[in-house]
Amino acid sequence: MKYNKMFKEKYENDYLSDLEGLIKIKSVLGEFNESKKYPFGKGIDDSLKYMLSLAKRDGFKYQNIDNYAGYIEYGSGEEELAILCHLDVVPAVGKWKYSAFEATVVDGVIYGRGVNDDKGPTMSAYYALKMLKDLKIVPNKRIRIILGTDEETGSRGIEYYLKHQKEPDLAFTPDATFPLVYAEKAIHSFDLLGEDQSEIISFKSGNRYNMVPDYAELELKDDKLKEEFLNYLHFYKYKGEVVGNVFKIHGQAAHALEPDVGENAIHFMRDFISGHFPSHLIDVLELFDNYGEKLKIVHQDDEMGAVTSNLAVCELKDGKFRIGINNRYPKGFNKLKQLIKTLNKYGTYKEVKFMETHYMEKDSELVKSLESVYRKVTGDNKTPVQTTGGGTYARALKNAVAFGPAFPGRPDVAHQKDEHMLLEDLYLGTIIYLESLIKLTK
Repeated sequence: MKYNKMFKEKYENDYLSDLEGLIKIKSVLGEFNESKKYPFGKGIDDSLKYMLSLAKRDGFKYQNIDNYAGYIEYGSGEEELAILCHLDVVPAVGKWKYSAFEATVVDGVIYGRGVNDDKGPTMSAYYALKMLKDLKIVPNKRIRIILGTDEETGSRGIEYYLKHQKEPDLAFTPDATFPLVYAEKAIHSFDLLGEDQSEIISFKSGNRYNMVPDYAELELKDDKLKEEFLNYLHFYKYKGEVVGNVFKIHGQAAHALEPDVGENAIHFMRDFISGHFPSHLIDVLELFDNYGEKLKIVHQDDEMGAVTSNLAVCELKDGKFRIGINNRYPKGFNKLKQLIKTLNKYGTYKEVKFMETHYMEKDSELVKSLESVYRKVTGDNKTPVQTTGGGTYARALKNAVAFGPAFPGRPDVAHQKDEHMLLEDLYLGTIIYLESLIKLTK
């Protein structure tokens, strides 16, 4: 195809160089502070300014929206087509093969935090727009790449953007899978607060609601369970150790949308401690499994799948605990009030964030148009469009879907160690996005 050849000959080296520069920026949220110059921290701000510097270099119109978001624009017209991207990434937990913030290419595969979610796709969207401009194709709509800064921890950046800018008429976000994701489960993050007076001095695990925690650390009043713990590790082939009276165990991080894919370190520690001595904290942790069975909130939708539940955070200090949970609900779920009533029997329920189900009809013009481009470029006429338990920027708009970057059959690497993508997949995604911009702005 002509655009593939054009990309290889003219853009491939620059694309890779620009992506490497973006991956090197450690754009992980430290702490949100709206009173500061950089509300999401210096790293995230640096990544925003980096992308806007590329726009300046290449002659695009661009704007920084008060360090909360930004956009890169091409074309004119009353209607606006947007590509919603985000520059923040989750922490690079676990032991990586290569440095998480140094893009490394090995045998046609690029490794680095954000390569899949969402810096690689952002660069593909940018180069699609750049190619469109260089081809001198004049769209009949304004095209904006909207650069979000806080997708992984609350979407405050895109919320701020939409308060200060017009909502796009149609949009897609390159933050899921191909062929296309037309519906997303509701996402419910909450805390349960309480007290525990037991043998446990402290418990520390997890730092993001949307990640399966890969490490848990428990401090007891003494080390009398040391031998039992080491036997537990050996029997289940878990990794861990005891240092003094601090018990440590390792799991496997994963995206909260698929808690079964990960190995939850809180579950491992809870299962060991359970039954050794009375503990309200351990009793409460026993309430949580990956599908809400113990809390009796099981629900299955034929189209969107089952309720999932991620036990994401557990902190205990000075006898007070905080347990953080991330639940995902398909359409038709009606047990929220029942859940909150049950939780309040065990502690104090505190809502952190609730995002409603997002659903686009499969026969909508946007869905049909993007699906047709994917099938034309790839020749894949079998893989169906999908729903997801993930949360993307698509849910922030009325007329938006998630579109790529992962191709069918590829492993899910978002939020995991050794995050990676085939360079050929990123390049092909660029062509798909270019063709989509042409089709949607004729």
